[in-house]
Amino acid sequence: MEPARSAAAYAQYLQQKASISGSKFSLMFFPGAFKKRFSSVSQKVIRNQNSTDLEKALLFAVRKKFSVIYVLGATGGRIDHELGNLSALVKFSKKAEVVFVDKFGEIRYIGRSRSLNIPDGTTLSLLPMTACDGVSTEGLFWNLHNGRLRMGGKDSISNVAIKNEITIKVKRGDLL
Repeated sequence: MEPARSAAAYAQYLQQKASISGSKFSLMFFPGAFKKRFSSVSQKVIRNQNSTDLEKALLFAVRKKFSVIYVLGATGGRIDHELGNLSALVKFSKKAEVVFVDKFGEIRYIGRSRSLNIPDGTTLSLLPMTACDGVSTEGLFWNLHNGRLRMGGKDSISNVAIKNEITIKVKRGDLL
């Protein structure tokens, strides 16, 4: 699935069926065109100042029993928000499949094991959110064999798929 096409499809779906959740405060800052375009979409206000608007939206979707939750716009803007959003992705991916989509690709939680079907030649990065031990990969140009990845230490940025099916295994830690 091409990220740009999938993002456009998700946006179109949102216009038709989705809910917007968060605080009235954050809804005030949407541009007028956005408010008009989404005026028919139901809005759910969750008043809890101990969580971010993204966390409120993810909690709402988890409570509605969504098994897959696509998030648009989580990677653009302020760096503190981007890092906080990645933290929310890890937190809620243990309850549902959360996928951040932007014009460059997708970000997913790996869990203990994940297989991906992607085109040969696709660039793929593995980002440790906590220390990750026992990381093994198959189908990448630079495979890992029971490796250790951690922020501020070894990571796996801009690796390349050499097969259409990629396998990633993690014994311990939170890997994106």
